Formats: sequence, C-alpha cells, structure tokens
Amino acid sequence: MMPSLKLSQILGLLLKLSVCRRALSALLLALFTIQVQAQDNVGDDSTIIYPASYFVEWRPITAQDMLDRIPGLNVSRGGGPSGGNASRGGRGLGSGGGGTEILINGKRTAGKNNTSQGQLDRISSDQVDRIEIIRGTSGELDVRGSTQIVNVVLFEELSNTSLSFEANMDYYQDTESKPGGSLAYSGQAGDLNFLFSASAEPRYDHRELEESSILPDGSPNDTIEEDRIRRQTTYTLSTNLDYQLSEKSSVRFNALYADDDNPTSIDRVSTVRRVGATIHFVERDD
Repeated sequence: MMPSLKLSQILGLLLKLSVCRRALSALLLALFTIQVQAQDNVGDDSTIIYPASYFVEWRPITAQDMLDRIPGLNVSRGGGPSGGNASRGGRGLGSGGGGTEILINGKRTAGKNNTSQGQLDRISSDQVDRIEIIRGTSGELDVRGSTQIVNVVLFEELSNTSLSFEANMDYYQDTESKPGGSLAYSGQAGDLNFLFSASAEPRYDHRELEESSILPDGSPNDTIEEDRIRRQTTYTLSTNLDYQLSEKSSVRFNALYADDDNPTSIDRVSTVRRVGATIHFVERDD
C-alpha cells in the first residue's frame, strides 16, 4: 500500500524539479555558447600570432628562418643552384591569386619577379616583433584575394637602415669551384622606405655524354664522346621604393634587372669503327 503524501510535500517536490530544470537549461546554454565561440575563433577570418619569443629555441638568423619554424605553413624556398633564372618570370611569395600572401608590416613590398622571400632572407630575426597568420582577408591589410596571409611585423625602432651581405662558394664534382654572393641596403627616410640589392649566383654545369651505334649486321659503327660545360653566372640588381602618401595610400616603384648569359663549350670526339678502318673526328663548339 503506497504511503500518502501531504500537499506541502508534493509542492516541495515540484519546486525541486523546477529548479533542476532551470539549472540544466542554464548549463546547456553555457555549453552551446562556449562551442559557438570556439568555432568563431577558428573560422575563416581567424588570426594566429607567433611572438618573437616563440622562435628563440631555434636561434633563427633571418625572418625566413622564423617562417620555416611555423607548423603547417608551407612556404617553399626558390632559387638555389638548380633553380630557375630570375629573369624568366614565375610568381613567388607575395603574388596573391588565392594562395599564401607575404606582407611586411601589413604591406606588399615585392614587385614582379622581386619576391618577398628574398627580402625576408635579408631581414634579421631581431628586427621581427611577431608573425601573424591570418585566414581570409582584412580591410586593414594591403591585399585582396588570398586565402592565407602571413604578416611579418617589425619593430619600428629597428627599421631605419641596415646593410647585409652574404658570400658563398659552390664546389662541383669535377673539382671546379665558383664564388657567389649578395649585398642589400635597406632603410627608411621619412615617409620613404627603400631597398637596393645586388647578387651574383653561379649556375655552373658540367656533363659528360657517350653514345654508340651499330650497323644492321650488329658490327660497331661509331662512338661519340661529348664533354659539355656551361659557365653561367646570374647577376641581378633590384630596388623597391615605397613612399607613404597617407595612412591608407602609398606609391611604389619596383625594378629588377638580371643578366644570365650562359656561355657553353662543347668538345666532341667521334670515332668511326668499321671493318678495316678507325677514324677520329674532333669538334669544338663555343
């Protein structure tokens, strides 16, 4: 037989159930709000900031070294001994078009074929305050149409003038060695930002080829030995000028000159191997 409940006890139970429902509703609302905020933070317009202290353990030398340490950021290096010539087109960092855009202090500083990556190699790491990874576009930045933006923010007090140089020596399998190097001078004078740079990069190449042919009856016909040497050095001169007219407008001038003449010498020895005769022909092409 079920015990009887008084009216006051029934009212008390109903009141407790009402309080529990309100607490549960408040908890669910709070969890939903947190989830929405978390989704907003990783949305299409999110920004991730890497301060200079983040890179200390890797001891970077240049701003490009710092970018190489950012996880998930695929910024490939161009150039190198086997890279393409600077005067033959191709768009690098800072080209937009839906890819990764590289900015320095929120502005594009590279002109055609004068990539931001080369400038990042000339900025020392102690000039960098922070690096911002921005997904989407921002009206405050000088860029449109890129899905991801890398904004390298420099200390203003360090961005007056700087002179940097680099020297290198390439050694090849045939014991040949070729020198190379680069020199850059950048700075700021009032509202004018400037960068002048020059470089010489060796593109030496030595190849040895040999081919033989036979007659229809299987007997040897001839043998050709070829020694091909390309003595190329690419010389480049570039400049970037940026004059700030107002807070949101500026005038820029970018220029690049490259000389990549590639003198090639070919030594060819042809040996005719037929029955009863062996003849040598020596040719040289410059």
